[in-house]
Amino acid sequence: MHMHVIPIRRPGRRSKSARRSRVSRKKILQITSVLLGVFILLNAGLGLAYKNKLYPNSTLAGKPVGGKSLESVKQINYIPESVKLTTESKTSQLKLSSLDTKVDWPKTEANIKKSKSWLPLVNIFKKHTLALQISYNQQALNKAVEAAQKEFAVPSVNWSVVKTDKASLAPGKSGAAVNAEQLKKLIAQSITTTGKAVEVPLTEVKPTITDVQLKPIVDQLEAKRSIKLSYIYSGKSSQASSSDILNWYKVDGASISLDKTKISAYISGFGSKNGIKVQNLSQLTTDTANSLDKQTSLSATLVATPKAVKNYTFCAKAKSVDESLIPAFAAKFTSTLNDSRSWSLDGKVSFSYVASGCDFTAWLARADLMSTFGAICDSSWSCAVRPNVIINYDRWRYASDAWNAAGGSLDDYRNMVINHETGHWLGFGHRNCGGAGQPAPVMQQQSISLQGCVFSPWPSAAEKSTLKAQLGI
Repeated sequence: MHMHVIPIRRPGRRSKSARRSRVSRKKILQITSVLLGVFILLNAGLGLAYKNKLYPNSTLAGKPVGGKSLESVKQINYIPESVKLTTESKTSQLKLSSLDTKVDWPKTEANIKKSKSWLPLVNIFKKHTLALQISYNQQALNKAVEAAQKEFAVPSVNWSVVKTDKASLAPGKSGAAVNAEQLKKLIAQSITTTGKAVEVPLTEVKPTITDVQLKPIVDQLEAKRSIKLSYIYSGKSSQASSSDILNWYKVDGASISLDKTKISAYISGFGSKNGIKVQNLSQLTTDTANSLDKQTSLSATLVATPKAVKNYTFCAKAKSVDESLIPAFAAKFTSTLNDSRSWSLDGKVSFSYVASGCDFTAWLARADLMSTFGAICDSSWSCAVRPNVIINYDRWRYASDAWNAAGGSLDDYRNMVINHETGHWLGFGHRNCGGAGQPAPVMQQQSISLQGCVFSPWPSAAEKSTLKAQLGI
């Protein structure tokens, strides 16, 4: 039989392991207290040491400022002289002095404080990337961006129609526009990062007129250029070539129009080669336009204008109006007055433009100076005071309200006012509308009111008969 003996512990005595445990805890507390004290003293020391300085590993706008005082940091020049604006094909410099650019130190200091940890010891090892706060004149920046928009914009090139001996398309090209709002942001960012170059943001600008819009026009021109148009005089003939016909058409954007003045010039040129002035020029021009419209061939005979029985000469001058307008002004007088529908009486009367020694002077005068020609003239209308035929420049440019309201064209208004005022010089007074719906006599004051008539730029048959009798032709 085995017996288990249990040892009896005497009261008041502890084991060696318990005594050792108690000593260890005491040492740990002592060491911890020491370390905590050192930590507190170290943080306090660092706090005092860097009270007025920036901590190590600090950069402001990319520049190292660690260990520097705030005052010395403020002495550093952070704002570059200029910011480079660039695209693939162009570069320019934006001078920041033009934007009244400055460092906003109160806001910058606030950023510096926010970046710090409450434990100074952490700030020693922490990397501080500090943002610079910049102020600038917003209006000046807006103007700089507007200038950049003009400088860096690349205009788009529209598709176009090429006319040689045939019609074809010339390709367009996309352009580019500056994104103004985005550019403002990029410039502002560049200022705060010591002038980093800014790539100007561009958006594509496509051609406004495309090949799809112009293809029908090319097809139309190709169909018209092969139409046979023949002009005959005294056994001789001239046939309009493909390039001639194409040249008569004007392509404006995505629309096409026929220039009748070029048709008239072609027919007149053929007449001149044969030593004649074409009497039926207006009719031949109309017939040609109709043939092109209907795509039918034309064979037309020229009629020579009889030699004039009476020839009038005129000079052309400007009064406080750009002198460069005079050649076109004189040309319009010549073509209008010598038209078979005008006072030419089918070529029996001619009107020639000369530099001096003329029968009358055609004036293009500023509206407020019209009254200087005579009491009958005023700033609202054109007038005639022998030996002057005076065209009001405002009416020449804009016609009149009554004429425009009736749907008349500016070119026809010019024909009308030339015939009307020259009619006064020829001795005609004003006439009235002969009846509702009838063409108005050219000597009616159509600029003011049509009186129920239909506007007409040309003298009526009755008016021409009066001139014929007056001249004894």
